[in-house]
Amino acid sequence: MENQSNQATKKGIILLLGIIIGLLAGVLVAFIVESKIRPKSTSVVKVVPSEPSGDKDTVYKYIVHQYQNSPDAAEGEAFVDSLQTDSLFMEESAMNLMLDEEDEAYEDLRSTTVSSEKLISRHEAPILYFDSHKNAMEAPENAPKSIEVQFWSTPIQNKIVYQFDNNVLKIKGLKMDNAYVIHYNNRYYLQSDRQVFQIQPTTDYKRLTEIHDAPFM
Repeated sequence: MENQSNQATKKGIILLLGIIIGLLAGVLVAFIVESKIRPKSTSVVKVVPSEPSGDKDTVYKYIVHQYQNSPDAAEGEAFVDSLQTDSLFMEESAMNLMLDEEDEAYEDLRSTTVSSEKLISRHEAPILYFDSHKNAMEAPENAPKSIEVQFWSTPIQNKIVYQFDNNVLKIKGLKMDNAYVIHYNNRYYLQSDRQVFQIQPTTDYKRLTEIHDAPFM
């Protein structure tokens, strides 16, 4: 009877050990299978300095390196591109607006200038010819005996200019009475009372300057 009890106890112990060994073997197999089928990480870890240091070029490379290896690099590039596009658009729009405003301002100034330049008066001024000894003389053959003098108003203050072309003298910014022209030593002078101005043929407008020591006086 006692022998049967001992045999039953041994069988129970062996069964328990078999169950424990089977559980351990199952856990080990499961761990090995899971480690084999688990995907390995493909991310590459790069060592970068914790903070930028050195010259500007080093700092720039550090920033680019950090940016390129960030997880949001693709979205960041698209965002930066959109910012650059918006920035260029805003700059071009601002430049176009500024040019439009300058054009409008120029047109306003031009229209104002044109409308302000009005012919005040015109008259035929005789030409007095003098020889080298400052003696009055007859007009040389084929030489003009008079010119048309025109006085024009101008919005530009304190700027007196003239144009002497095709026997027409245009003066802007000055009105003189009893003006006439003197030809002396192959040069022309405009005189009114005691004011004398030297003039010369020109298709462009030049400043009209008074001279105080006229050579023919």
